[in-house]
Amino acid sequence: MQSMKGSVSETGSQRIVSPSMKSDASDGSPLPLFHVHENRISNLVQSLLCLGLFFVGSHVLDLVPTSIIWAFFAFMSLESVPGNQLWERIQIVVSDPKRRILWLAGNHAAYLETVDFPVIILFTAIQVFCL
Repeated sequence: MQSMKGSVSETGSQRIVSPSMKSDASDGSPLPLFHVHENRISNLVQSLLCLGLFFVGSHVLDLVPTSIIWAFFAFMSLESVPGNQLWERIQIVVSDPKRRILWLAGNHAAYLETVDFPVIILFTAIQVFCL
């Protein structure tokens, strides 16, 4: 008859657990019993690496001039404007009514066909006001 406890073998920092057999009281058939050992070391190491990289990153950023960092953020913000829906709605609102048909002819958002134009103007005005 097998032992009631699972055999645990330790190799280095890993634990290998093998199932042990436990008999069921109702019919006597053996059922596998597994033991789970939680590993919290990897979470601790990950957190310590992130903390260390933040300290190293802050020292590296101290070497970079502030004007270059501001220029990088300005460049990234200006590059994201053409795909912004608010920017597209502002262009539609301030454009000539004759040119609005060109917006519908090209690639456009579905709301231009389903939402009334005064509602688009109102929503855009509210969003610009909240900026």
